[in-house]
Amino acid sequence: MRRIELLKQKHDLKKALRKVRHTSKSLSNSFYGESEMSERKIGNKIKSAVRRNLKNIASQASLRSTFKPNDWYKDTEGNYIFDSRVRSQQDLETYGLEGAYVGESFSDFNAAQIGDSEGNLFSMDGSLITSFLDGVEISNITYFDIYRDTQTSNSTTGTFTFAELTGFTLERPGPDTTTPNMRLRIPAGTYNVYLHYGSAYKNVLKLSNKQVSASRSILIHNGNYPKNTDGCILVGSSRRTDFVGGSVKKLNEIRAVFSDLEVGNIKVRIHNNFPRRGIPFLD
Repeated sequence: MRRIELLKQKHDLKKALRKVRHTSKSLSNSFYGESEMSERKIGNKIKSAVRRNLKNIASQASLRSTFKPNDWYKDTEGNYIFDSRVRSQQDLETYGLEGAYVGESFSDFNAAQIGDSEGNLFSMDGSLITSFLDGVEISNITYFDIYRDTQTSNSTTGTFTFAELTGFTLERPGPDTTTPNMRLRIPAGTYNVYLHYGSAYKNVLKLSNKQVSASRSILIHNGNYPKNTDGCILVGSSRRTDFVGGSVKKLNEIRAVFSDLEVGNIKVRIHNNFPRRGIPFLD
């Protein structure tokens, strides 16, 4: 088993190095010919991207210790399958899976295969055949999640998370609408993000999707009261009825987060988490 653990570490390191080489090459090519961008700035962008990719690889490796899937079974064709639903033969029957329950790990000398308790399949010589991590996708997308939870006749307020940052939001009241110039909140859903530099607000995030066009300039910006927005999302460090406080400070914290990200890899997800009953509740 010690040899297997060393092979896992070597496997992770190879993946990390391949990812770093690919990132450096692709970023260097994308900046080629851009004379206005200094070498130092290009280098910093490459370093930031490499750090993100190394962090992703580290996250993949840590999944072995933080996420424990379940057991193996052998299907009718003799293939070993690692399935998070399976802990017994009864589970196979429950989920309509044909085969025989094997257990948490196995050694099959006839098939010359070893399966460990973390879902990795090895040949008898110790080489990795398939890894549990092969089925895990680590995305480069960073989500800005907004959870609407309170609505009055004047506003909609909620909480948000963006990377490690948290705060509060204030929007126009409901119901959700795609119709512009109604001074109502935009629909819940997933939005693409762009960097916006306008006359009123600079270096802020702009939202759009198939329902809400970019031309509407739905922004995430500072403000305290419903009167400060026609449909944009205000952010703050505190809230009370129809109000968010510490808005400028919170917006600057958001800027600090996205300054180290590719804005095209940010998506905003808006969730309507209103209570089914109770006050305030207008929908």
